[in-house]
Amino acid sequence: MMFIFRVAVLLLLPLLNFAQQNEEPEFNENRLLETGRFKDAVKYFSKAIATDNTKPVYYYKRALAYRGIKDVQQAHDDLTTAIKLDGTYALAYLERAMLFSGAKMYSASINDLDMAVKYAKDDSVLYHTMLFRSSVRLSIRNFNGAYEDSKAFYDHDSTSRDALVNMALSKLELNQHDEAVTFLRKIIDKEKNDTMALLNMGFVYSRMENYDSALYYLKRTCQLDPKNAYALSNLSYAKLKVGRPRDGLIDINESIRYFPENSYAFRNRALIYLELNEKEKACMDMRTAIKKGFTEMYGTEVLNLIDENCKEK
Repeated sequence: MMFIFRVAVLLLLPLLNFAQQNEEPEFNENRLLETGRFKDAVKYFSKAIATDNTKPVYYYKRALAYRGIKDVQQAHDDLTTAIKLDGTYALAYLERAMLFSGAKMYSASINDLDMAVKYAKDDSVLYHTMLFRSSVRLSIRNFNGAYEDSKAFYDHDSTSRDALVNMALSKLELNQHDEAVTFLRKIIDKEKNDTMALLNMGFVYSRMENYDSALYYLKRTCQLDPKNAYALSNLSYAKLKVGRPRDGLIDINESIRYFPENSYAFRNRALIYLELNEKEKACMDMRTAIKKGFTEMYGTEVLNLIDENCKEK
């Protein structure tokens, strides 16, 4: 479940750098990136590099353009070159960490984020790096570290809903449920239709086994965002726990249709199939959950379920 907000944070991080480096080309190349003219930006920075291949900022900006056209390998290579040219280039470390995280290479991502924190030249870069690192730490189940990073960002910007959500998820996993609810409540009190806060509130109540409250918040999320795959997945689980597995099956099928890469959804559907005494389908979903990385993200629960319910491992 932590992956939900990690992605959200990544999407909230702007494509362009938080602060300009000292060395910049004369042309207002940022305009190419801001307006989504990524192919033109690649051409522009390729010419700049051909003229002078010693400036790390050229490789950094071209990496942003490559990421814009979804050429992740070229983006990674340019960021690596920028870092080789300037081992203190915090923004390049941050951007490469985002690529590593997207590829679920969390150890490499953390290493780069640590370097970005070390070399950050202003508070904007420092605290946004720490916020992103809190999300990656949630993904690797370092909940104390995740809380410390998100709390640092919140102390810097007490209006940050992103930090509050990460603080809540950290406290949830540390079994400090009341604090998790308090953090999410701060968001909802300001914006009653914040779907991210409503979704996570539903998840928190589900973990607390308060399924009536979980259903309330998850239904509200789905009313506001009917195609929210995570809300549908968690709604299906809450319905299962209140004795409505067939209703839950409808929701989980929709969730998987909208986001088939979510290993947690296959875990939830497997549990529903077990309740419906459809073990063959349950075992298929368990194996799919494993293939999609459930164990790395959430632990051995599905492996244990396979041992208990499936003849073929």
